[in-house]
Amino acid sequence: MKKIILSSFILFILVFQLNVVAQTGSRVKLWSAADPFETKAFIENLGQFDKWAASDVPIKFALNADDKIFFTQKGIIFKLRKSENLTEEEREKRERKPTREIKNVSKFYYITMTWQGCNDSTTIEAQDQAQGYFTFGEEGFENIKAKGFEKLVYKNLYPGIDVEYIIPAPVASASLSNRQHCGIKYSIIVHPGADISRIKMVYSGDVDKLKIDLSGNIIIKTPAGYITDHAPHSYITKSGDSIQSNFVLNDNTVSFAFTQPQTTNHNQQTIIIDPWTITPAYLLNDDAAYDVAYDDHGNTYVSGGTYLFKLAKYDAAGNFLWGFTYPTGWCPGWSCYSKFCLLPNSGTVFIGEAANLTGPRVMKIESNGTLFYTTPNFPGNEEIWVMFYNRCTGQLAGFGGGTQLPNNLQLIADTNLSGSTIKNFNYNTTPRNDIASVEMDYNGDFYALMSSQSSPSANHIMKSLISNGYNPGPAFDVSTGYNYYETTNSGIPGFIPSNVSTRSNALALNNNYLFSYDGRTLEAWNKTNGTLLASALVNAVYAGGQSRTHEGIAVDDCNQVYVGGNMLVHVYTFNGTAFTALPSIPSIPNEVYDVRLDKVSNTLRISGLGFVAVVA
Repeated sequence: MKKIILSSFILFILVFQLNVVAQTGSRVKLWSAADPFETKAFIENLGQFDKWAASDVPIKFALNADDKIFFTQKGIIFKLRKSENLTEEEREKRERKPTREIKNVSKFYYITMTWQGCNDSTTIEAQDQAQGYFTFGEEGFENIKAKGFEKLVYKNLYPGIDVEYIIPAPVASASLSNRQHCGIKYSIIVHPGADISRIKMVYSGDVDKLKIDLSGNIIIKTPAGYITDHAPHSYITKSGDSIQSNFVLNDNTVSFAFTQPQTTNHNQQTIIIDPWTITPAYLLNDDAAYDVAYDDHGNTYVSGGTYLFKLAKYDAAGNFLWGFTYPTGWCPGWSCYSKFCLLPNSGTVFIGEAANLTGPRVMKIESNGTLFYTTPNFPGNEEIWVMFYNRCTGQLAGFGGGTQLPNNLQLIADTNLSGSTIKNFNYNTTPRNDIASVEMDYNGDFYALMSSQSSPSANHIMKSLISNGYNPGPAFDVSTGYNYYETTNSGIPGFIPSNVSTRSNALALNNNYLFSYDGRTLEAWNKTNGTLLASALVNAVYAGGQSRTHEGIAVDDCNQVYVGGNMLVHVYTFNGTAFTALPSIPSIPNEVYDVRLDKVSNTLRISGLGFVAVVA
């Protein structure tokens, strides 16, 4: 290959990557992260976790995953979440009328493991600081920046005995069984002469029963499922020689024993006892990256997870900068998720409240990840599922719906969130005409997908005009034939059943056409009158719409369309009358939930189940 001398090595790399794309049609993955929200970090407690743990014992560190684990001076506290069905009476209490079909709600259970008889002088050393920092929406702690660490070491927990905690690196995989093996790993370090019989782990709280199974594992039955403490593997550190060991169970107390005679040589060596623990929801059940965006400086933003939801920021090289966790009480009564809005020039983020019977609120988050302001409740409707910034008016537009009122658009006066005007832009006078996806063109007109609770036939795409002040009626209102169904558009991923969302990554727009995608069928529309121009069946065996497992759509100025799939991104070109399939983008780690095209850098931001990636 002919060598080209460039003044900048970085420029050479970029040119090389573009040549690869042009010559071979392949795409170069610039970076990816398998744990989008850095849930494997032990985060220092600066007060933000105190309310979460429901404990009078001071919290030192926490794992902020779906199943949360809090570390105290003398043990750990598991906070387990379970989705439970609501009775008719409970549903009536949660909403004024039992009309919304939300069948489940999150309940929390607490299990405490105490190191019985441990030293009062034990010190906890946090080692190997993780990338970035962590911020929180909790009242009173909006400005903290907590550090995260990859390892915790309890020094001298018992005489001559230390305990080390780590979280194994996650591996994004389409196989749920592979994901289940990522738990919390702890190693008991027994220095020469120490007595392992002093080690006692006592379980209390929401514990139904403890038992030892046929494989020697400790099984802890709780109302939220089973905590499994796998049978220990013990060995001598210097030689690596294995030593037979096992758990000993006495009521709710677990201890250890060596099952082979200990020689004098063994007693003079350091021995590692090495079990590992898995919680019911697993520690990676908080890594679903629903939505992705980018700013003018090359940074990538991604949100999702489970309740409490998260937002994270990465720099242009893929380094984790910060992770923000929503406050408790956000979307009160439900685990409701809404799509965030990003101002690309400043990196400011706005998040609307997906469901609040007294009116939705809006959070404003600074580019450094700290919560700047939360509005009072905006009156007139109950939900904001999708937000965007109107470049033409300087307003924020929050789209949603409600159970009691037909209003579906909050026009927020400015980015200071100084006030709001409510509208029902589409003339639909029936409650639950929720807006699931919205795109705005350069004129300020917007296109919206309605996801109704009545029937799939009520799924419509509408265009609303800025020249009309977004007042009813729309410039066009056409049926999509899609199968969206209000609040069940959260079937991603299917094994987090209590998450509720109407929002969808279903629309994309360029100067020529409007495109829509429900995970199964790709459609092209006339932007002026809403005429359906063409459709392509992307996934023939896929139900589409509600409870789908992949989504996301983007389009460039040459009518090349990118849509999410299972471990790939499908690519089509549209000539005005028909779609033609092009080679897909393969080697995506898992199910795709969002696809965003950065036309300046010629890159795709892709997010999904257990990953976020940037592809040239």
